[in-house]
Amino acid sequence: AYSLDLFHELGKTTLETYLMQHHIWLTSDAKSLLVLIPGYPKINMLFVTVLYFFVSRRLYRLTLYLRGMFLPNDEQFCFRSTVSIIAVILVYYFVALSLTVMNLTNLTSIGVISVMCGICLYQFIMDTTWSSFRESAPPMTTGPESFLDAFMRTQHSVQSKYKAPSQNQNRDQPESLIARVSPPIIGSMTLFIVGLAWHGAASRGAGKIIPLPPPCEQFANTGRWIPIEACNAIDMGRARRDEGIATLNCYAHQNSSPLKVWGWNVTSPDSLCRFSHRDPTHVKKDLKNRRVVFVGDSMTRNMYYALLRSMGVRTAYYDATVGKHSDIDFEFESDRIKLEFKWAPLAVDQHQFFKDVLHRSEYDAPDVIIAGGGAWDRLHVYATDEDQNSLKTTVKELVKEIRQAVDTKNIPVVWTIPTMIHTEALTHEEKRDHMKEEDMEEMRVLYNSLGMLTVTSFVLDGPAFTRDRVEESYDGVHYPPDVYDGGAQILINAFDWVLRPVVEDETQGNKIPQPGKMANPYLGVMMLCFVFIGLMFFDGFLGFSYMAGLVGVVKGMMPGDMYEEAFALLHRQLRLPAIGSAQEDKLHSIDADRLFFQDEEPQDETLKDVDDEIASLLSGSPASGGLMMEQMGVTNSGPAMAVRVKDDD
Repeated sequence: AYSLDLFHELGKTTLETYLMQHHIWLTSDAKSLLVLIPGYPKINMLFVTVLYFFVSRRLYRLTLYLRGMFLPNDEQFCFRSTVSIIAVILVYYFVALSLTVMNLTNLTSIGVISVMCGICLYQFIMDTTWSSFRESAPPMTTGPESFLDAFMRTQHSVQSKYKAPSQNQNRDQPESLIARVSPPIIGSMTLFIVGLAWHGAASRGAGKIIPLPPPCEQFANTGRWIPIEACNAIDMGRARRDEGIATLNCYAHQNSSPLKVWGWNVTSPDSLCRFSHRDPTHVKKDLKNRRVVFVGDSMTRNMYYALLRSMGVRTAYYDATVGKHSDIDFEFESDRIKLEFKWAPLAVDQHQFFKDVLHRSEYDAPDVIIAGGGAWDRLHVYATDEDQNSLKTTVKELVKEIRQAVDTKNIPVVWTIPTMIHTEALTHEEKRDHMKEEDMEEMRVLYNSLGMLTVTSFVLDGPAFTRDRVEESYDGVHYPPDVYDGGAQILINAFDWVLRPVVEDETQGNKIPQPGKMANPYLGVMMLCFVFIGLMFFDGFLGFSYMAGLVGVVKGMMPGDMYEEAFALLHRQLRLPAIGSAQEDKLHSIDADRLFFQDEEPQDETLKDVDDEIASLLSGSPASGGLMMEQMGVTNSGPAMAVRVKDDD
């Protein structure tokens, strides 16, 4: 028979690799990747992959050992083991329930009780299984467990510690006190170290991905615009495949304006402030069944359009046919999301809007309000001392209304600080006289001194996401759409702690998708074809095994032949129906009388490992490997077994 050793090694641990991928490769319910080396994604992927395969193989070996220890080929012993396992699980469940009731679910109490219960469980297992295991299992000469096996077998009383006993004498003599006490001590120390490491990872690590907590507000506006290189191999390949573009215009010199993306500064992992770009699906999920209202001037209107773009709506960037000073609304009927913009450029207009929200019963209160202003006040109503005093009074009243909306009506309010002004690009003389960057900074300080930034639920810092792009302001006030898109991402991340939980409408309810709505018939047919190939042609590699035989890699051998060769003898010994069309020929070529045993150890360590695994799978473990073979008419006359098959043809 022929086989590819790579597939053989991978196939032994398929179950373990499937389970471990959700705990090592993927974390947080497959929402994130395990990062042990931040900043080096390729090196981190390589390191995590090595760890992933190592843990999977160790889990495979431990599964074999535990299976052979607890469920050998003995019905009475298996029954007792099953009852014991159920009893232990119930005891531990009772202990956990007791700790929860007594409010002792802390690391110290759990660690102490785990050590005590672990020692009792270890001693119970050793008292019930070690004697029979020691009598039946051959000594381990290779592998990482060989040292422990030799230590357990050769430890004797203090009187005989200088005398090296023979192997048979070791089986009859009891273990010393050191041999009995060492494993619990080592296990306790290991549990203590693992507990400390776990506690450190839980308190200082990133943890599970959850909505951003309120303390993240201090980091939400801290970031930079980072230039990116668009002419990488992936983007160039995508442009050629999808768009038919041969080359891209790369920014080769420093005077060019490279593409830039907004990014947040690095935060401590234990802060749980993992800001990220939110795609349209995520944004719609957060705003489902909600009404969002923007109130302010053209700066606030641009944020309104940016939020629409973040939800997948293609907006007109520059449309002169749309009234500049008018209200706008947009509704997502399927998700019951309504976005509105209210033109209110002056503080007095915003004050009137909040009065309507608070005091008019017919006015439907929104789920969140995003307000902003100050530019028009500085331009039109700030020339005289009387205008300045009037504005201060209006802003104070506006602050009171916002505080009442947040505290009394439970309506979250986000205040947008005016963006940076590009003074040199201002198009009108009036603006250059009254709305320079120095003038707008004076308005920002005024609003802050009157308490505007303290009463709102969140403050979207306009200068924070426009400071690096101020030279790109084409009229001194407004910016390209991607700048506002960066501010929209800051706002959307802040929604995690700003938005209140939605009370589901019982009349609407959640629409359950109909069976088959998310199905793909073509993928289903493809999977049925794969299953048909595997079952009908005895090929677990989707037909590639036949391809290897047809192209001459493995001559004269097909997967069906290997299946018959592997299982024909087992069917014959267990008196099961014969396998294959040429049953007599197959059984004649694989004769059980040609099984023989060798007293010496095999020279090839790989052959010995395969023999141990076969014995484990057929009978439970190497410890109880003889019982199944005895039922098959084979007597083990040595510590290792080899099987020779001779082809009479």
